This record gives sequence, C-alpha cells and structure tokens, in this order.
Amino acid sequence: MAEEARFRRGAFLFIAGFAMSFQISIASQSDHRYAVGEDVPLYVAKVGPLNNPSEAYWFYNWPFCSPDQLTEKEESLGEVLNGDRLTNSLYELKFRVVKNMQTLCNKNLTIEEVAKFRHAVHNEFYFKMLYDNLPLWGFIGKVEDFNFPDEPMFRYYLFTHVEFDVLYNEDQVIEVKVLAVPNYTVDITEDVETNVKFTYSVFWNATSIPFEKAVEKYLGPSVFQQIHWFSVIISLFLIIVIAARLATLFTGTLKKISLDVSLEKILTQRRLIGVIYIEMYLDIRISHPCSVPSWELECSF
Repeated sequence: MAEEARFRRGAFLFIAGFAMSFQISIASQSDHRYAVGEDVPLYVAKVGPLNNPSEAYWFYNWPFCSPDQLTEKEESLGEVLNGDRLTNSLYELKFRVVKNMQTLCNKNLTIEEVAKFRHAVHNEFYFKMLYDNLPLWGFIGKVEDFNFPDEPMFRYYLFTHVEFDVLYNEDQVIEVKVLAVPNYTVDITEDVETNVKFTYSVFWNATSIPFEKAVEKYLGPSVFQQIHWFSVIISLFLIIVIAARLATLFTGTLKKISLDVSLEKILTQRRLIGVIYIEMYLDIRISHPCSVPSWELECSF
C-alpha cells in the first residue's frame, strides 16, 4: 500500500507540476515586481482527495492554523468552477526573505479534529495554495503500514512542517514549490487529544529564467487550447444530459396527462351510455309494459 501511495503521489505531483491547475489569473500586482522584503500574500485555496480532484473543500473546514480574521480574495471564474476559495493565511513569504523553522501556530487538536485529519490522510487529501497567483500543492499527511503484533496495521501521520522553495529572477517570482517534510510528523492514529506545533521554512534561489518564459510554463497556448476544448466538451455533455433528462420528464408528464384525459373520456362515455340505456329502459317499461320480461307474470292475468 505504501509503495502504491508513493507512486500515486509522485504521479499526482508530476501532473500537477506540469499542468499547474490550468487556471492562473492575473496577479493583483499587475507587473509582478517586488522589492526585497515586500509582502507577497499566500492564499490557501482548497483541500480534496487525490482520487477525486473534482471533490473540493474549503481549506479551513479542517483545523489548520488560521488568522483571527479570515478574508476571502475575489476569484476568477475558472477558480470558482475548480472549487477554489482563496482565503488569507498565517504564512508570511516576503520577497527574498529566508525563514527557517518559523512557527506558524500551536494547536491542541481535539479528538474530533484528530479524527478529521485522520480521515483526510486516509483518503490522501492534498492542499492547494496560491502565491503570486502561482499554484502549489502538498499532502496533508502520510500512511505507513506495520506488521507488528498488537499494533494497528496502518498508522496515520500528520505533516507539521512544510518548506517553500521559491525561484526568483531579480525582482520577480518565477516558480514556487511546497514540500511537506516527512521527518516532521505527529501520530494521529488514536482518538486522543494531541498538541501540534506547525512550522514552515522559506528558501529563495536565483534563476536566469525570464518571467515571460516562466509564465509560458503555466499558461502555454497548448494548455489553454486543451482546457478550452475540454471545457467545451464537458459543457456540451452536461447540456445534452440535462436536456435528455428534461425531455424524459416532459414526455412522462405528457403521457400521464394523456392517459388521464383518455381515461376521463372513457368514463364520461360510459356514464353517458349508461344514462341513455336507463332512459330507454324506462321508456319501454312505461309505454310497453308487457314487452319487459320482468312484467310477464302481471300481463298474463
């Protein structure tokens, strides 16, 4: 299971790094240029299971470290459709400022919060963030299997430390990655309250890659074309499915209405025939009493 999980994670990170979520919007700083020490906000976007990327949850639905006041950033249409909910965070990644083992917060996780994190780790949940409008991903925790007697078959660990590696060219951010360090974990296998210290580090490295080339990696024309046609196909498919469903419901309703009308017509016709028959019967009895079988005895006297 551990080897399969590592393979799936590696494949996910490779695809994610190549595709970069396909939905980077224009940065609030239009020129993407920063002075040394200038604040570049990092937004948390979402969490979700690796095996179902369309399933997305708000980052702070899980008991991560959070600011006292949460502020949501206005999202683009693509971000909304992808389930992103950009919200401020406690991470401070000032331009070209190195940080090592910076404390994010200390939390005393309740039994319910431990269980919630364990559920996320068990289902291989990842998190997504946005830095200078560049997406980055990482995993919440890891699962290790054991074969020791009197021990659970699997143990669940929550990552408590992440490292941000940022490439820059002069005054612009070129690329950013986040790595959950596997050596910094806390065991969340058991349902017990757990004290956790969340930390992070930030490292900066210079590169000669120009900003235009870096953007092409995220927003290449071929990627846009693929996403465009993929979105068109998905939209058409949804329209066809919805139209077919509506047509089915409409046809069923028409059939029911037609059946009710036909049944009412038949009943009305039968009532009319019954009334006519009774009237004819009464006329015969009155005008020709001896022709009615039930009066034969009376007529014979």
